[in-house]
Amino acid sequence: MTITLQDVAVISGLRVDGAPVTGTTQHPWIEICQELLGVVPDGIRAGQIRLDWIYQHFHHLHLDAPAGLVAATARAYMLYQIGCSLFPNPSGYRVHLKWLPLLADFDACGGLAWGAAALAYLYRALGTASLKDKIWAWDHLHVGPPTSVGAIADMADCPLGCRWTSAGGLRFGANVRTTDIEFYRHELDQQRESQMLL
Repeated sequence: MTITLQDVAVISGLRVDGAPVTGTTQHPWIEICQELLGVVPDGIRAGQIRLDWIYQHFHHLHLDAPAGLVAATARAYMLYQIGCSLFPNPSGYRVHLKWLPLLADFDACGGLAWGAAALAYLYRALGTASLKDKIWAWDHLHVGPPTSVGAIADMADCPLGCRWTSAGGLRFGANVRTTDIEFYRHELDQQRESQMLL
């Protein structure tokens, strides 16, 4: 069982239909920030800014603030939520400015499929995060590992994952199925204790 678009829509209230969330990471960030936030963040690195900078500059809004400042604060709040909840950066404290141009027009922004994009981002992050467990499984289970590069003396101090890498990438044997779930379920259900490599 996995999370679906319907789950995202019901849990988050975000649109899962509508225009796709797309854009580019190549923008004049200083000009974009000045135009859409009304201020240029210090410390823009690789198109990213610190979440605490957003909080420090936009956490308080006076009731009589001009419309431009209200709009900039709304964009900053959305950018903050994007960086904290929807598309968190692995660092945990930065957000990429590539999302900011999508927040320029509030009506257009509301028509984007943010929920679908968040689910796609989640699936991609889960695939990346699962590599450590995949390497453990390759080392301990008889089912599904790619062909090992074998025992090489100068690999004694290398990380475990190096046992399965080569210049050409992973090498799977002819008998290894990389996408057949029924095959893996059957093999794991039939696995004996003696086949577990400890």
